[in-house]
Amino acid sequence: MSKADNIIQQQKDLQKELDKIQSDCKHHKESIKQLPDKNEWWWQCMSCNKNTHLATQKEIYKYLNS
Repeated sequence: MSKADNIIQQQKDLQKELDKIQSDCKHHKESIKQLPDKNEWWWQCMSCNKNTHLATQKEIYKYLNS
């Protein structure tokens, strides 16, 4: 197996581990984050970094003005 194949396999394994962590997380504490290079604002879990749902315009306004 080449070095590149090993890296690709490691990435897949790490992605599976992250998916498991995020699926088991209860997302008790969230904050609003803007996606890089996009005009989208999402609620993101502060424990597992999963984007849980889009923020509303009202939530974004409140977040930016607090």
